[in-house]
Amino acid sequence: MKDIVRSQLYQLRKERMIWLVFIGVLLIPFIGILAEGVINCEGDYPTQTYLSDMSIISISGSLMFVFSFTGFVCCGDFGDKTSNYEIMTGHRRIEVYFGRVIPCLAVGVICFIIIIYAPIIVNTAMHGWGNQLDMGQTLLRYTLLIFPIIRIFCTAIFISFVVKNAYILMAVGYGAFVLSGMGAVFFKEGKSLFLGLTNINMLCMFDSWSTYGLEGNENYIYDASLSAGQISGTIIVSLVVSVIFLYLGYVFFHTDDLN
Repeated sequence: MKDIVRSQLYQLRKERMIWLVFIGVLLIPFIGILAEGVINCEGDYPTQTYLSDMSIISISGSLMFVFSFTGFVCCGDFGDKTSNYEIMTGHRRIEVYFGRVIPCLAVGVICFIIIIYAPIIVNTAMHGWGNQLDMGQTLLRYTLLIFPIIRIFCTAIFISFVVKNAYILMAVGYGAFVLSGMGAVFFKEGKSLFLGLTNINMLCMFDSWSTYGLEGNENYIYDASLSAGQISGTIIVSLVVSVIFLYLGYVFFHTDDLN
């Protein structure tokens, strides 16, 4: 299996399309930060404002990357029958399967962390954090995002071994991008732990209140705290669902004729 993992990592270094998607997704929030900072806030755009207003854009873009990346890693070898050759040369199907799952999850999650945290770090360095949103509680929320994203990765892995077509996965990713981007409309009250998108919605949306000052200015107060049930539920449900989809993906691949 080590040879398969090494081969996949080598292919990833050569796959320009997936890294163009990564760079494009990474640039989206930076463009938004510059635009909002210049137009709406006269250059003053603290990170707490970015997180409350625009973080869903970064999350939505990351979903496009998740499905595109998974499609290229897990489906890329079906077209030229590389998976068949690996089995014919003595590799077991479980080795062929996890030889793709492991680099997909490892590299994909690292890329997701970069997509999410890079805008936060850069914006904080440029404009500061702000005073109305607790940094520790907020970073806890964004750390917990890793678990539903792993869950979505595992779902995408399962789909990839069923459809065996990277471009179908990219289309699914675009659909996830649209649904997540429209979350403010359709998922405003959808904060369930039982769907990946609504779990992400729960972690990215802060309770907020606004008051007006003597000069008519509007001041916001944010609550980023999470209950113990929300924290444990996010971790447990995400891991359980991830294991289920990885198992279903292997069961399908194990019985597939690979035609």
